[in-house]
Amino acid sequence: MLRPLIHIGYHKTGTTWLQRCLFARADLGFVALDEHADIHEKLVFPHPLDFDATACRAAFQARFDEIAAQGKVPVLSAERLCGNPHSGGYDSKEIADRLAAVVPEGRILIVLREQKSIILSTYKQYVRAGGTAPIRHYLFPPERGRSRVPMFDFEHFKYHRLIGYYQRLFGRENVLILPFEMFRRTPREFAERILRFADLACDDAILDALPYSAKENEGLSGFAVALKRRLNPLVQQDRLNPHAWFPIRKAESLLKRYVGAFDAWVPRSLSGAMEARLRAVVCEAVGDRYKESNARTSELTGLPLAELGYDLP
Repeated sequence: MLRPLIHIGYHKTGTTWLQRCLFARADLGFVALDEHADIHEKLVFPHPLDFDATACRAAFQARFDEIAAQGKVPVLSAERLCGNPHSGGYDSKEIADRLAAVVPEGRILIVLREQKSIILSTYKQYVRAGGTAPIRHYLFPPERGRSRVPMFDFEHFKYHRLIGYYQRLFGRENVLILPFEMFRRTPREFAERILRFADLACDDAILDALPYSAKENEGLSGFAVALKRRLNPLVQQDRLNPHAWFPIRKAESLLKRYVGAFDAWVPRSLSGAMEARLRAVVCEAVGDRYKESNARTSELTGLPLAELGYDLP
């Protein structure tokens, strides 16, 4: 029986492409459990005092058996499984323990991304989802009330911690770590490594034909971030922005359309300058804080992170 593949994220590392263009391809040997809400409802959302690993396993077992009968690899793919970056990944260990209890035979796929890049992209996603805080306030939430609500935390992107924990839970040989930068530079090799890790044959013709250039969930421009952040308090209600003055249904898609239309008329030089300011804030905030963690991540994974642009000592 082919073992389930569990793809846990991180966020903003090509997850949508993987789900739509790789894990949806039965001709490559994958069958994804596409009940995305089920993964959240059964694995993520239950309170720790209510979570029942046996019941959770039973909920997925029928699909696992059905997929296995086809000679395919079941795939659980949800970036929320590594924790939510807007709340500092506070429950990432809890979810890892749940996965080890529910799918102990699983293989784990984790995709990383250089921290300054992923943090900027995460902030843009926060604004897309309804967030209203300027970038400095988002990166450095108030210390007062810290015990009440988890918020952004730089510690979430010290990758060695979660990688090491999954390696201890599932065995080092059952955890594949890939950098998002590899997907950008050599996407075919990226896809092929996942197939080999899952014990699937690599069909060269199918691999060559995958839509590697397709862009999924492209990030907001610098101007679009500034405009949408100011419009969010008016109409877009979300847990990131629980109070909107005039909440409307489908506000995110409507704002995306109108902000995008307006953004198209803005000089690229202006939007580029606004993007550069956001990037400068992130670079200053990050500083050297990830060097030691990246060195430990390199040791755990064997990845040449320095060559890929990650900060190392």
